[in-house]
Amino acid sequence: MTRPNDLKKPIKMWRKNPYRMTVEERQKLISKLGFFNNYKKFGSVDLQGSCRKREIERLLGDSINVFNVESNHNCAGREFIEFITEIGYKDEPTVDKDGKPLSIRSTPVHTGACHEKFYYVGELIKIYDKFDVNYCNKSGLTHFHAACMSGCHGVVERFLELGQDPNCIAQIGSATPPPLH
Repeated sequence: MTRPNDLKKPIKMWRKNPYRMTVEERQKLISKLGFFNNYKKFGSVDLQGSCRKREIERLLGDSINVFNVESNHNCAGREFIEFITEIGYKDEPTVDKDGKPLSIRSTPVHTGACHEKFYYVGELIKIYDKFDVNYCNKSGLTHFHAACMSGCHGVVERFLELGQDPNCIAQIGSATPPPLH
C-alpha cells in the first residue's frame, strides 16, 4: 500500500505544474492516490484547502478513465472519486457578476455520462449536488440528462421537484434528445 510520504514527490510535481502534466501522468497520480480510500488511517485530508477547484475537477475527470487492468473490482479511479465524496468535497457553482450561477459548464458528470460510466455519474452527482443549476456542456448534455441516463432516480426526482422540464431538449442547439423520451 502507498504511504503518505511516498506521495510527496508526485503531489508536489502536480501542485507545481498541474496543467503541464499529461493525462497519463495525472492518471498515474490518481492510481497512487488510491490509498485515499483508507484515508482514516492517515488522519483527515484537507483537499479543498490545498487544491484549487479546477485541479480537483481535472483529477475527477481523469479518474473516470483510470482502471486497474488486473481487477475491475479494485479501481483507483473509482476509489479516488469515492474518497472525494467521503471527505465531503462539494463543488460550488461559478457565478456571474450578479451572483447567479453559470449553467454552461462541462463537468466530470458530463464526462462520465458520455463515456457510459454510469456508476461514476452517481458518485459524481454527490459532489455536483446543486440541483437548482442544470449544468450544460458544449454538446448540450445536461446534468439532468446524465442523471436520467445513469438511472439516478433520486437525482431526477430532485431536479423535477425544482421545476426541471422532463421533456427538455438540450439547452444548446444539439441532437441530444429529451431525457425522458
